[in-house]
Amino acid sequence: MQALGGDGSLRVTLLGSASDALEHLLTHPCDVVVAADDLAESGCATLLRRVQHEYPEAMRVVLSDRDGVDVFRRVPYAHQFFGRSATPEALKVALGQCLDVRSLIQRAPLRALVSGSNALPAAPKLYGRSVPLAVAEHETFGATGAAVAAYLLAIWGQPLEVVRAIAHQDVPERCDQGAPGMATLIYISKRLGQNPDAPLSDDPAVPLALSEAFLAQVGVLDQLPSWRAVARRLSC
Repeated sequence: MQALGGDGSLRVTLLGSASDALEHLLTHPCDVVVAADDLAESGCATLLRRVQHEYPEAMRVVLSDRDGVDVFRRVPYAHQFFGRSATPEALKVALGQCLDVRSLIQRAPLRALVSGSNALPAAPKLYGRSVPLAVAEHETFGATGAAVAAYLLAIWGQPLEVVRAIAHQDVPERCDQGAPGMATLIYISKRLGQNPDAPLSDDPAVPLALSEAFLAQVGVLDQLPSWRAVARRLSC
């Protein structure tokens, strides 16, 4: 499958064997490779292992009627699996969400590292104390740690609400409007966990500040003192 644009459309190419798929990928890179777990010839596991190593940016999906645990035991290179009864529309929606989240990671090599690896290296200690962590991450890697986590959750098939909350935990106003949601709760707990007395400020230059305007907009500003008290007790 190949994403065609921002309208969620996908170009789908159907191929009959693993060898045909690998030959096709040589000249037609794909955003998603979907394999049936009963492929003949080199088999589903071999195909997705080759895709993992040779086309690490591509999402790897298995279609199977087996139990999910059994699928991932047999094909550990897959990001997600769907039952054969899954409709084309369901596949389009689920995979389209993953491709949308992928845009949060601007640099292709980082996308390839995240998607292609079974284990991720520890982040280097490059962050200056005067620069907000999210800013330093974006300048250094082309994505924040939150964006990488959201991308992983998306390709692993986690609910969109969770993915969006993780992705926007530092800018919760992008997904929470008028009422607190999961992103708001992560945003507040993250900052109070780092500093129970985190300042209230709408100045982006103030690191680890809580936005007074945003907390008022979602209706939780008056609860902040009690949350600070809880954070202080937990930090002791």
